[in-house]
Amino acid sequence: MRRLLLILLLALPGCVPISEDQEDALKSPPVTLPIPEPGDPITEPAPEPSADQLREYLAATCRLRGGGSGGTGCCFAVDDQYVYILTCRHVAGRTKTFEAEFWLHGRITGKYKATTVKVLTVDAAVLKIPVSAFKEGELPNAIPIGEKSPKKGSTIISVGCPGLSWQSLFEGHVKGSANMTPQYNGGRTSFTFVPPPKGGRSGSAILQDGKIVGILWGSDGGIGYAVRAEDFRAGAMSAIGSREGSGNFFFRADWCRFCPEMNEVVVQLVQEGVDIRVIDYDENTTFAEMYDIGGLPAYVNRLGETLSGVQPIGRLREFYGRGCKCDS
Repeated sequence: MRRLLLILLLALPGCVPISEDQEDALKSPPVTLPIPEPGDPITEPAPEPSADQLREYLAATCRLRGGGSGGTGCCFAVDDQYVYILTCRHVAGRTKTFEAEFWLHGRITGKYKATTVKVLTVDAAVLKIPVSAFKEGELPNAIPIGEKSPKKGSTIISVGCPGLSWQSLFEGHVKGSANMTPQYNGGRTSFTFVPPPKGGRSGSAILQDGKIVGILWGSDGGIGYAVRAEDFRAGAMSAIGSREGSGNFFFRADWCRFCPEMNEVVVQLVQEGVDIRVIDYDENTTFAEMYDIGGLPAYVNRLGETLSGVQPIGRLREFYGRGCKCDS
């Protein structure tokens, strides 16, 4: 496997691993991370990716620069309007816009303006680039997000841009998991892997069987840490399709204590002429996940913005009015 990776890297001009002494341009603050579970040997090796699949991994990966720093991103979806890039929240939180560069057909693409459109609770975020901005032949391919993180002991691949250098690949295996404190990965469990990545690879996709199964967010003590796919998939997918203009929604459920009260408020707004669709949460859980609905009652407007809990009618009137394509 390592020979296959080396052959591929040498076949792509400029795409080489960084040197051992390269300065880490994206150092995380000094931390003492939780001790993960003891690692097992590789008990479930994943099928070795073909050379074509490795090239697809490379072609979906971009170098992000912005706010005096940067990181790595991976294209996970392309629709008729946008290219969607997955990276870390702590990378996207540094600035709202980035310059994104891909490596396609043996050359570096132009620099494309990527804008942050979604920041998740876990250490993940979504950027988007208009499809219309891409030069002919430079539209990247997308690697889909898997439903689950990789199993303990299984083999993984990652592509990243360490220290803002160009792409390199590494192979490793999943060591276990670690519970995080709230300031790291939103307090959610991370999966751990070895060997640890080179510094400055924040936002790199962890890949297995042609899917993104994690996002690398840090390393410490010879161990790498990654966000689990199940913790960012729904949130990332909700950014696809440009939710602007999709509609106004009110999410409710029979078991929700305050939903009857807010249902009366929504009915009043509808009578005033506000277009609102009432959604039964229990019958539309997948749809609710698209908007990261966690508590009820919940409200979504045409801009994809969300509110939850008991709200005064005036605030909901203003909230649902934002982005309204009304006749003047």
